[in-house]
Amino acid sequence: MVSAERLLLNAVVEVDDNDTVRQVFELANCMSEPSNTLFYNGLITTFVPKEKRIAGQSIKDLATDGLVAGYHGKLLLWQGMASATFQITQGTKATEI
Repeated sequence: MVSAERLLLNAVVEVDDNDTVRQVFELANCMSEPSNTLFYNGLITTFVPKEKRIAGQSIKDLATDGLVAGYHGKLLLWQGMASATFQITQGTKATEI
């Protein structure tokens, strides 16, 4: 999720050795990837503090920093949320990546 208004499906988030996002783009625009590429299944966003990850909250409202080049911070992989509404459910898991 690049922002609350923009969602990229099957996207690539390129991060450098200093944990700074270099670029975000659709996988279809990538001809090849380095051997250390990791693939995740879920929604990737900028960091949201644990105390704000409450069932019923919308991830769109919580991830206020844009996932864009230059972002330097932790990323979260969300799994098990309500995909139509982006709401956190009791089964939602957020993992720092």
